[in-house]
Amino acid sequence: TWNVLDVHAPEAWTECGRGEGAVVANIDTGVQWDHPALVDSYRCPAEPADPSCWYDPANVCSGTPCDNVGAGTHAMGIMVGKDDPILPYMVGVAPGAQWIACKGCEGYSCSEYALTACADWALAPGGNPDNRPDAVVNGWGGGGCNGWFQTYVNAWVVAGIFPVFPPGHSGPSCGTLSSPGDYANVFAATAHDSTRVILPNTSRGPSCFTTA
Repeated sequence: TWNVLDVHAPEAWTECGRGEGAVVANIDTGVQWDHPALVDSYRCPAEPADPSCWYDPANVCSGTPCDNVGAGTHAMGIMVGKDDPILPYMVGVAPGAQWIACKGCEGYSCSEYALTACADWALAPGGNPDNRPDAVVNGWGGGGCNGWFQTYVNAWVVAGIFPVFPPGHSGPSCGTLSSPGDYANVFAATAHDSTRVILPNTSRGPSCFTTA
């Protein structure tokens, strides 16, 4: 429960709701769509492979959404995990939101082909821009000071999509941010432990980018 409390989620729920009406996507290793904490918030439970909710450019999962690593499922749980009153803890920060996903990482690595295909898909899932999410949370990154993904992030921002990336895991020295987490128009989110200390391997600024 401490992690949900630390980001002041309950206060946000009181002021703004628990994510109802919002759709979040992730570009990561996939998502176990029928996980008990996630199945109720999947936007397409009756047809899991619906292209408006799921895209797997490399066809690793053979149609049905899957996660062969676990990282994407973990991340989606933090975002929208079901807040079941019978559980002794809170799970997701926005348990009222729905989710969709794109498998940009075929395994423990992510190809440029899959990442860019997912970036385009997020603008119009299933070919319809009305299906685009409100936010895309990414679980990947590479070397810093690299603007190769900037045009995709810019397109998301113009479309009203909030982009989130990790800062990287090359810390704690300064100037170790990864890209696209170091772009000026993205939100970089990292982890801290139960003692409220940012993990020592978390990358730090400053960023190479001052404008989008």
